[in-house]
Amino acid sequence: MVALVFIFLGASATSAQAASASYQAKAAIYSPAQKLTLKAGAKSKIKIDYRNLGKTTWLNSGTNALKVKADATAQKFSHPQWLSATTPIKLYYPAVKTGETIWFEIPITVPQLNGTYNLEFSLLAGATAVTNSAATFTITVTGGKNPPAPATDPTKTVSGSPASPSLGGNEVLSFNAQQKSNLPVTIDSDNYQLKFNGQTIDSQKLGPRFQIDFNFDVKRYFINNQYGTRVLMTDQPIDFVPTDSTAQLKLTAGLPADTGSAQAGPEYSFCGHLQFNYQAGKQALTILTDAPATCAPKLLPGLTPVAPTPPAASFWQIVPTDINIINDLRMTEPTIKVGLLYQTDQPASTGQSSLGGSEDELPFKIHTLNQAPYEIRDDQGGLLTLATSGDYLSVDFDFKLKKYFLIDSDGKRLTMTDQPLHFIARSPDTIFEIASWKNGPFWGMNVNDNDYRGDIIIKYNSNTDRLWLINEIAMEEYMKGMSEISDSWPIEMLKAQQIAARTYAMFRYINPKYTNSPDPDDDPIFTVRSTQADQVYRGYQAELRNPNLVAAATATRGIIATYNNDPILAYYFSQSNGRTRSSVEAGMTRVAVDYLPGVVDPPGEGKTLKGHGVGLPQYGGKAAADQGANYSQILKYYYRGIDLKKFYP
Repeated sequence: MVALVFIFLGASATSAQAASASYQAKAAIYSPAQKLTLKAGAKSKIKIDYRNLGKTTWLNSGTNALKVKADATAQKFSHPQWLSATTPIKLYYPAVKTGETIWFEIPITVPQLNGTYNLEFSLLAGATAVTNSAATFTITVTGGKNPPAPATDPTKTVSGSPASPSLGGNEVLSFNAQQKSNLPVTIDSDNYQLKFNGQTIDSQKLGPRFQIDFNFDVKRYFINNQYGTRVLMTDQPIDFVPTDSTAQLKLTAGLPADTGSAQAGPEYSFCGHLQFNYQAGKQALTILTDAPATCAPKLLPGLTPVAPTPPAASFWQIVPTDINIINDLRMTEPTIKVGLLYQTDQPASTGQSSLGGSEDELPFKIHTLNQAPYEIRDDQGGLLTLATSGDYLSVDFDFKLKKYFLIDSDGKRLTMTDQPLHFIARSPDTIFEIASWKNGPFWGMNVNDNDYRGDIIIKYNSNTDRLWLINEIAMEEYMKGMSEISDSWPIEMLKAQQIAARTYAMFRYINPKYTNSPDPDDDPIFTVRSTQADQVYRGYQAELRNPNLVAAATATRGIIATYNNDPILAYYFSQSNGRTRSSVEAGMTRVAVDYLPGVVDPPGEGKTLKGHGVGLPQYGGKAAADQGANYSQILKYYYRGIDLKKFYP
């Protein structure tokens, strides 16, 4: 891989201009190669240095986390290490203060189509564009395929019908429930569309590699991005339509060899239009095509991968295989509070939600699914109203008077109070919906995650002038809504992740973080937030989407990682660059923590650090699980000297 250094000069700014902008940057050029030529398919890196000239410190977490944005052309150079199709990388240092300089090293994969590309990368702080951060340059691609001539007849597609007539019977591959190792099917292609049920997803959204999976139990198709993260689910067949119907492409029946999987699948070459269609009569997922026989998928025996055997595959084997769970039943299952969303008295253009949005969410409109009854009480337990049929009720708040208003579905004010409001479920199966909140999309999925188990609390924090919407929920129900990694990852990594997430929440339950509360007894306003400020929690809809993560939580119920008998501060992050960081090195703790040292992480070698670098690297844990590690080995490799204890039945 060739590392290219591009340092671009943004528009000059006077000190007065810099002071007037909250987010402003400057880049300086010290390489003259603003125009260059690269070979199709090559991998390279771009290094861009930025100086913070704004008034606000750049952060790597929270609602205004700094990240690099790729424009539509730059997205054609997407690399498997990118965070998403539009976001190559985010800030890896905890903070960059005004006047300080930081550099980003962006991996790129040169597309297969010849031509000249004008790329632009820029910075975003949350949803805010950073002034003068655009870095533009030109790359000419050679040695690849010439762009196809414009098509005069659109390729046939499936639009919600069970099968496209032009593809009927022309079967080229087939997998049944006993051949799950051949799923997901992975396709590498630079320019294509996926069509299903009247919807279309193109290569700019998914990137140059994507997966199609199928669940034989529920008869659902799943589209995953290049990282294995689920993007969409459908019960209709899926059409793959390449821009160039004659270009030779690659299909892998399973995970490709370059993912490091020990169960990498066979590879095929193909060209043309494919349809993925479950045949109920055969109880098999079939791949159909309308292309000529010369384009049908053909096995590439020379590329059939072999399970990897380098020393890096055994790094986790220094930990014994025995899983020793110590029974230490010291408590009943705790109930925690999750900060979902806050509202201020600022106008809609400046008010913020917990996800960094700017919509004015008040009044909060709440009801229950399936018309389940619920009650509303004040902070002292006094009953304010009983909703017997899941009625829609709204809560508004006057920031000047510091008063809560409860409003019925007809807009009639039911009561006014200066006490926080508690929406209390009358059954453990009750699901509250925050109907006024648009909480999506998420990971490229067109979802609205606004449904929650447990109770809902609406509480004003006078110390911060924020009105919070809080989910009070039992720990194990909270675990079902976790969405930190893909549900399709190996089950042992899912278990390791759920134990780490449960342990982090338990640590915050015992050692409160959000203590800036007006409560006289100094109770924290909540335990954790629902975002990357703590852990990504998406509630009931995530529970439905992620059956494997739910199963992993159930299998590890009550298990906590401890050191010297106390829950550890179980930090985790996405991906290392070959080693993790100690908590002191990364600035996550003020003093050294024995169980959070820096350790060698072979799966991250040659890759870009994503996250703070402390604790469990999720992709490192996934690689270990792919190679045969169990969840105990994964956790005890990255968190040194820990025990696994069951805190409650």
